Amino acid sequence: MDIKKTIALLIVIITFTTIAFAQKESQEKLSMEERVEKQVERMEKSLNLSQEQRQKLYDIQLNTMKENAILNEKRKAQRLAREKIRNQKMKEIFSEEQFEKYLDLKGGAKMKRKIHKKSRKYNPQNDLDFE
Repeated sequence: MDIKKTIALLIVIITFTTIAFAQKESQEKLSMEERVEKQVERMEKSLNLSQEQRQKLYDIQLNTMKENAILNEKRKAQRLAREKIRNQKMKEIFSEEQFEKYLDLKGGAKMKRKIHKKSRKYNPQNDLDFE
């Protein structure tokens, strides 16, 4: 009897894990236009938008998303440039062995932050519940 419960529990866990993973993959594969389209569809249903309003909303949302993507790329480039300068300064301070260890420690900490960030990721679209 215990073996059957254990097997059933494992099947349930595997099923939910697979479903969650599949949903996450499908969300990540959406293009910018597809994401905007979904947003506009939800708002259209909730707000009873006319076709003209829908098109204007789509244009605004798409332009905003494109601008945000450009800003994010600029910020990323600036951050990487600052990181490169900081690493050059650190290399001047540390011995070769210390610098290698510093990079290893920094990489491990970065991975921990990444894992923690994913576990608490905030999605502002969740605040806009139009359904």
